Amino acid sequence: MISPAALKPDLPTLPDDPAVLKQLVLQLFDELQKSREQVERMERHMDLLLRRVYGRTSEKLDPNQGLLFERSEELSEQAAQAASPSEAPAASSANRHAHGRGRIADHLARVEIVHDLTDAEKESLGGTENLVEIGEERSEQVDWKPSSLFVTVHVRKKYARREQLPESGLSLAEQNVVVAKKPAEAIPGCLAGPGLLAQVIVSKYGDHLPLYRLEGIFERQGLKLPRQTLDGWVLSIAKFLTPLHELMKQIVLQSFAVHTDDTPVKIRDAHKKMKYTGRFWNYVGDVRHPLTVFDYTPSHKRDGPAEFLKNYHGYLQADAFNGNDGIF
Repeated sequence: MISPAALKPDLPTLPDDPAVLKQLVLQLFDELQKSREQVERMERHMDLLLRRVYGRTSEKLDPNQGLLFERSEELSEQAAQAASPSEAPAASSANRHAHGRGRIADHLARVEIVHDLTDAEKESLGGTENLVEIGEERSEQVDWKPSSLFVTVHVRKKYARREQLPESGLSLAEQNVVVAKKPAEAIPGCLAGPGLLAQVIVSKYGDHLPLYRLEGIFERQGLKLPRQTLDGWVLSIAKFLTPLHELMKQIVLQSFAVHTDDTPVKIRDAHKKMKYTGRFWNYVGDVRHPLTVFDYTPSHKRDGPAEFLKNYHGYLQADAFNGNDGIF
């Protein structure tokens, strides 16, 4: 690695040839990248050491566990070198971005904000006529625009025949007055549009936000949506999506092999005033049926899996839960 003193040559000693200068810049960048990798590697090892010395018992690591990272990095470097010399920098780049800031994704929308000198600053430099724009410096910063509520106003056109029929019928051709239809709704007559319904479902089951927190979030945006209303939407959407769940179940059960396991979840039944532990069972299809279906049972008994898999013929991969013995 180049020493700090070597990175500060005397300006008169630098070559005048642009091609040679470019080569020197590339070499400096290469050395800088190597130094950064070494620093990041040392930071990871230091983090492991601090967790071992000062962390909680559950976080303390075996001293040999750190060797896994060293061995992994060594194997990655060997694999990159074995592929080709030109591919080695790419593998090194992937490891370099595994920790730290990382690159901002290209698919995110860019909004450019141009920052210019004020009129007073330009005047202090001799005025605009004394300044020549020689370029610009760019930097990127990720920002966030909070989600917001809006109202969709459905305007349904209404038409009437110029020449009225003696009597109106049920079909379109037999009617005197016709109103354009709105798109089909998951919950007919519901106040919420499809986007708001999706936000409630994803927030509750994807982000684990209780409905009372969603109630507060919407109220901050100026709309009172009681949690009882939100709960009614959730139940109605569950009923609406039942056919989709059944279709996914049929597809998964066509798999050559199905993988399953259960996860405990604490249940509080407000009507029966009792608490117990329920189970969510996931059933993962194979590569030709790449879906995951969830099923719920109020207990850990084998009745749930037995009912779900009663028409399945194939291989089942599961843990050593004794309830699976009868299924096998």
